[in-house]
Amino acid sequence: MEKSLSKNRKRKRKRIIIAAAAIIILVIVIWMSFKDDKQITYSTVVAERTNLIQEISATGRVEAIKSIDLAFENSGRVARTYVIIGDKVYSGQVLVVLENSEEIAQIAQAEATLAKDQAKLAELKKGVRLEEIQVQEVKVTNAEAALEDAERKLIDELRDAYTKADDAVRNKAD
Repeated sequence: MEKSLSKNRKRKRKRIIIAAAAIIILVIVIWMSFKDDKQITYSTVVAERTNLIQEISATGRVEAIKSIDLAFENSGRVARTYVIIGDKVYSGQVLVVLENSEEIAQIAQAEATLAKDQAKLAELKKGVRLEEIQVQEVKVTNAEAALEDAERKLIDELRDAYTKADDAVRNKAD
């Protein structure tokens, strides 16, 4: 019986030693986790008076503050575009060219009428009365004047469109 008491005491001691060791380890772990080993370091600099410059680099979409609505006296199809959305444009820069096939056709028609009237005049000079020659000369003169008028009208319309576009851009920009 004494042996069993002795064994029980040894077991109890062992359990107490293991429990005490576990408690000591637990206390050390808790103490280490709450201990702040970080040392606070300070760096100092002498203050100086200077200009503060801050640069920002960003990407995104930029929208214009002002927009310009252009209205033209003559409308037409765009034949050629010289800029795309987002390009920087300058005053006086050509942005688009409109089709001018109608004006070119008018000039071609006036040239054809002139050639026809000149041919009639040449035919009449070969053997026609003086009155008919004079009538045809007047027609040729009128055809030449019509051709010159068509050319001048085309140039005036182009200048007018350019001036109006330039004025619209300048007025909106101011």
